[in-house]
Amino acid sequence: MQTSATSQQTVVTQNDLQRQARAASDAVIDSLRPAQTVIAWGATTLTVSHLDGSTTRFFLNAGKLKKERKVSATSTPIVTTVVDNVQNVKFLYFRSVMGSYVKAYNMSDVEAVQIDLTLSSGDHAASLSSSVRLRNKF
Repeated sequence: MQTSATSQQTVVTQNDLQRQARAASDAVIDSLRPAQTVIAWGATTLTVSHLDGSTTRFFLNAGKLKKERKVSATSTPIVTTVVDNVQNVKFLYFRSVMGSYVKAYNMSDVEAVQIDLTLSSGDHAASLSSSVRLRNKF
């Protein structure tokens, strides 16, 4: 039987994980929305190029979702942690066909990306799924 303090801690931990998942998802979406093209893709990694020639890469590393930003092909990458406690991240890629989104099989066809993110801490987990359309896709 859980005590009142244990129950409250469970709720606080769950809420904190959900808040972290939402903030991380929003950060990824904000970086992907102005992207022009997907230039590298995988289930747990994604690299996009932007109109200004910069690139942004998201990848999972030792339980952390990382963001690598390069302002040019020869610049030193700036790597930051988007969120800790990542149990799973998955990127899914879509293209538009007659007003509906279907799975994209070629990088050049990607028009939208779905991000599935699960964070965990102890016995608690929070999952979130978000999607974004690449605005500058030609």
